[in-house]
Amino acid sequence: QMLRFQYRQFIPLSKRWGILWFNDAGLIDAQENNLLNLFYLGREIPNELNHVNFYGLDYMENPANRYAFSGVKFRFEPALDYFASLIFNYGYYQADSYSVANDDENIEVAATAEEIMGAGIELGVHTRLGPAWFSGEYNLRTENFNFAILMG
Repeated sequence: QMLRFQYRQFIPLSKRWGILWFNDAGLIDAQENNLLNLFYLGREIPNELNHVNFYGLDYMENPANRYAFSGVKFRFEPALDYFASLIFNYGYYQADSYSVANDDENIEVAATAEEIMGAGIELGVHTRLGPAWFSGEYNLRTENFNFAILMG
């Protein structure tokens, strides 16, 4: 069983500037050692509710049973179809302990509960195939960078 809540509010400041306030929280009743039945914080996959976008984390970086976060995105559109964004988000997540079978041994992964903070920039353009953008992100807790080029 899964419960997920999202709330977003866009606040236009002018014709070219705006602020997006976003919030996300989830709770999942994971079956023991079923890694498919978890949330994965990092890059999102469209139409996959378990993959949650958190700026500063790489794809599927943090598995979680419970999480909550909030953030702001400052968006600037210097010309028609071009955009740039500065993003910051902060949150908390928990993951229960689980074991992973590796060849003939089980690896125990300890339970985790910690705060997460990330920041990023996006530079993009709207095309006929949808938006295309470059994303550069930084994890403020682990001091790691990650980058991506996305389309659609």
